Amino acid sequence: MSENTGSDLSRVTVLLPDLHAASGLSRELKEASGHPFLLLPGMHTFDSLANPDEFLPSSLAATRVHLALKERKWFREEDLWRISRELVALFEEMTRWKVRLPEDLADFYSELERAYKAKAGDAMMFEAHLVHELWHVMESEGPGRIAASRMELSRIARNAPGPLYVLAPDPLNPAETEFLESWSDRVMVLHECHPPFLESVWPEGEAPDLKTRAESAPPFEANFSLFGANGLEEAAERAEIAVRGWLEEGRKSIAIVAFDRLAARRVKALL
Repeated sequence: MSENTGSDLSRVTVLLPDLHAASGLSRELKEASGHPFLLLPGMHTFDSLANPDEFLPSSLAATRVHLALKERKWFREEDLWRISRELVALFEEMTRWKVRLPEDLADFYSELERAYKAKAGDAMMFEAHLVHELWHVMESEGPGRIAASRMELSRIARNAPGPLYVLAPDPLNPAETEFLESWSDRVMVLHECHPPFLESVWPEGEAPDLKTRAESAPPFEANFSLFGANGLEEAAERAEIAVRGWLEEGRKSIAIVAFDRLAARRVKALL
């Protein structure tokens, strides 16, 4: 292997929004390098990079919450599993965004009243009591996957092996932001949070509405186009027309990525 460092990117770490992008990026890097052989960088998502060995699985967390709810007799037996799963999902999101609850329940009531700008009624107080009590119960059970991943990211950043390049079009949560800051204290970090090819559609600062931007966007070099729909129905109809056109052209493999389940169901119904 040549000692030319241009052919060795193994000390570089690349964080991708999705691992499906790794093969395309690998191909582009090989073509751009000009070398017959190339040691590729490590490619991960935040989740795949922080892959902790020990944590409380969501299924086990739901079981612990179920037992706690059953002891308190606050709900019907047939509702306990559904409520348990919803609470675990809520607690995971709170952990992801580093939301901490006050130790005192009265302080939690006050925070909710300030947030909603309304006096806490019986329903709000019961829900607050439920979340507050079960949150502290689960804290004593040990870290779940998200909390364990956050700790693992912190450990990795303290031992940054080399430069880090981040392709992250979505907003970062606090743990991910802290990870980048900690890594950059030791080694260079390049964070591409606003890819150039999106600037015409999602420009920074003041901009027209999304429909206007989509209609006025310049053509892209890639086979990529935008359509500004006035609502869900028009978007679904446009998707149906596109799919039918591709089928008539003889295409066999077509994937639709919908922004929510309602859109997916409407497109499916039309097709």
